[in-house]
Formats: sequence, structure tokens, C-alpha cells
Amino acid sequence: MLGVARTAGILAAKRTPQLIPLCHPLRITGVDVAFSDDLRRGELTVEARVRTVDKTGVEMEALTAAAVAALTVYDMVKAVERGVTIAKIQLLEKSGGKSGPLAALGREDGAHPLRRVDPLQLRPHHPLRMERLGLTWRLMEAYALTTLAGTTVEAPEAAAESALAVYHDADYLQALKASNSGRAPDVAAYFGLGPGDNPVFPGLWDAARLCAAGSLLAADLILDDQADRVFHFAGGLHHAMPARASGFCYVNDAVLAILRLREKGLRVLYVDIDAHHGDGVQHAFYGDPAVMTISTHERGEYLFPGTGFVEEAGTGKGVGYSVNLPARAVHRLVGLPAGVRAGGCRRSSRRSGRTWWSRSSASTRTALTR
Repeated sequence: MLGVARTAGILAAKRTPQLIPLCHPLRITGVDVAFSDDLRRGELTVEARVRTVDKTGVEMEALTAAAVAALTVYDMVKAVERGVTIAKIQLLEKSGGKSGPLAALGREDGAHPLRRVDPLQLRPHHPLRMERLGLTWRLMEAYALTTLAGTTVEAPEAAAESALAVYHDADYLQALKASNSGRAPDVAAYFGLGPGDNPVFPGLWDAARLCAAGSLLAADLILDDQADRVFHFAGGLHHAMPARASGFCYVNDAVLAILRLREKGLRVLYVDIDAHHGDGVQHAFYGDPAVMTISTHERGEYLFPGTGFVEEAGTGKGVGYSVNLPARAVHRLVGLPAGVRAGGCRRSSRRSGRTWWSRSSASTRTALTR
């Protein structure tokens, strides 16, 4: 029976990339399932290992494939021994990849089996680790973008929970609050929190509220006629759903900003130029003709979140207000032309071949939120 279950687990794991398109296409080069038993205690341990060629960043596909293999074995064994239950699920530390090792998952005395043993912080190679924001800010300062004429720098206060509840479910917000210590609550996995894309780390709730506050402040500055345009470089977490974290996104600040603008009766055009489809924002306004979402991204067949096809055009009165422009990725090295410098944008006229510089005039008001 275990031999058949082992084969089924391996086959299931190898099909994972086709069945569950996650972050990136995954080439699985090896899957192995091993057993060890403790007859005295009546325990059977199933260990699934997955090897891949590609470094996929967070390696969620590899983790999913390993889990699929182990759970397939469990399902087959349970068909014979109905009294079998899962006593512990443990993600062993991985090697290779870009996101660093993973903390183990296991049962603590009297605890939920999916409670994390150690707080999982953003690892040194996590794509959205907070250091990138400081680097971005210093680069903006070096290019004198923060001191342009007519520009002010605004620092938002963390958004209140009620401001987030305009879109996000109360139970989900409670889970985020409970994660602020860096220790995942029992319900973490239910809300998409845990190892991989959406780790639990100390200060998670504070960071989510601060990020949302930047986009809300941006909307308020526009509404109050204090700025003509606002750049919030820590925002744009467009994958977060009403009750689930997704794709490194915990709170959907873009949706909250759009809703703030809608409160004042404004119609909104949302343009998303991220490599990934802006699925969270599209989901929020899929049936709303007052908000048009346009997303350019790599095709869903090849890249997370696996959505954003041309056929996704809206529903009900919102048909035609969701526009998706998926493209196949083409990787090329591009060098900047001579003469491009900080403080302006070089543009060329195709008709005349002329090149000129476009700068913000003194009367244009720009606000930067940090």
C-alpha cells in the first residue's frame, strides 16, 4: 500500500506546476517520498522532497509540490486506515533559491498544528524586505527629486483600523493585528499568512497600516486640492484581497485610495504597470462602471497570480471597465542614451526626431509620501 501511495505522491507533485500556477513556471527535476515508522507509538512519518532547476524567488511552487506529495500519501493511507490523522506538518529548511531558509512548522503543546515555532521575519533576500524603501528614498534624494520646485514631502500617520475596514473583513484585520508580535495566530494559514509570499514578522500590522496611510493621504491631498499629483513609493500592494494576503501584499492600499476618491463622487481610472496582474484591484471593482482598471502585465500562463487575461472584462454594469493587456516576457539589456540625466525626462518626437526635456513648472504641486 505504501509503495502505491509513494508513486501517487510523486506523480501528483510533478503535476503541481500545471495544476497550480503560482509565482513562476517551475521545472521540477526530482521528487522523492520516504517513510519511517514508529510501531510502538503507532506513527508513520512521510517526508517529501522536491528539487528544482530554477531559483524562483520564494519557491512557493516547490513547497506546494512537496505538500501535495505528502497529502496524497496521507489520503491513500486513510482510505485503508480510517483512523489515521495528521499529528504534525513540518516544512524542513530548504536550500538554494533567493528567499533564504524557512522556519519549521510544528505542533507545540496544546497548540494548533500549524502554529509556527519560530517567528518568521523577512529574510535577507526576500523581494519586499523593508530595506528597499530606504534605498529608494536615498536614491530620490541623490537625484534631487525631493527638493524640486513646488514639491513637498509628507509623512503619514498609521491608518486607523476603521480606515482599513472600509474594504477588508474584520476577521482578517484581527488576524493581522494578532500577527504584529511576529508570531502567527492559529488562523494564519486560513488568511494566507505564513511561510512563502506572506510571512508573519514583527511589526506586520504597523507596517500594513502605515503603507495604507500613504495612499489614503495621497487621495486626501488630491481631494483637498493641496497637490496635483502624489507619489507614494511604498504603496501599490495590489494583490491583497478583502480577507486574504497574497503576493507580498497584506492590505490593498490602492483599493482604499480609490474608495476614498469614490466617496467624493469621482470616477477613477486605475493604471497598473506592474509585471504581475493587479488582481486585487480588479476584484474590488469588477462590477463597478465608476472605476476602470487597466493592467499591463506578463501573461497569466507564465506568472503569478495566473489571472489578467483579455477575457476578464468585468461583470454586470462593469463589463468593459476591466481592461487587461497581457504580454509575453522578453528579456533584453537596455542602455540609457547619452545625455539622460536626473531632474527631467527625455522624450523624442517620432515625426521630427527632435529631443527635448520636460520638467515640472513652478506652479505644479507635487507631494511625496514616505
